[in-house]
Amino acid sequence: MPTPIFTGLKPKPTFEDVCRKINELADELTNLMVNLDDANFDKITANVMDVQELSAITANLGEVTAGVITGLLIRTAVDGIYPRIQFSSTTRVLEAAANVLSSISLLASSSETGTTAFSYKHGSSATVQYQNEIDGHNLLTSRKINIQGGNGVNIYTGSSATVNISNLQVNGGTQFDTLPAPFSSATTVSQLVTDFNNLVSMLRSLNILA
Repeated sequence: MPTPIFTGLKPKPTFEDVCRKINELADELTNLMVNLDDANFDKITANVMDVQELSAITANLGEVTAGVITGLLIRTAVDGIYPRIQFSSTTRVLEAAANVLSSISLLASSSETGTTAFSYKHGSSATVQYQNEIDGHNLLTSRKINIQGGNGVNIYTGSSATVNISNLQVNGGTQFDTLPAPFSSATTVSQLVTDFNNLVSMLRSLNILA
């Protein structure tokens, strides 16, 4: 759309000519203001833009190299498209989802723990991982926990360790809490041999001994 210009008056215009030209110019300016869009502007160049609100903008912004963005939704795909990563300032959650059933989320504040936490979900299974000053590192899950080490599993602690065992099994063998304590009350050598053999059998059932 051309920029309105105040030209086209004949030499020595009459008062009516000037009034008519002013009216034409007003109409062109009104039309320009009503139809401000990319058909009218190829680009806007400015050192500073101070506006109350920029809304309904859909654009390829290219590369944004600096600044602060507060209050937003960032996502790699629209709703229903997977895999996707999404960050919402409304829920304060950063989520990576393989599909509608499987996801991992970083929660700024978990409703379950009151702390920053990781949340793992797959179908009806849910696990929350968090840490606090009282309990240390915690893993809450609705399903069993599997630990697999290609060359063994090592657990180190900087101080004495306390293990609370309930229904714990090694490789699906005998539960740890079924081991009697003390294991043997033998008073003769033959009884001790029998208890020892029973212990070996139990350790084999735990897959601790071959």
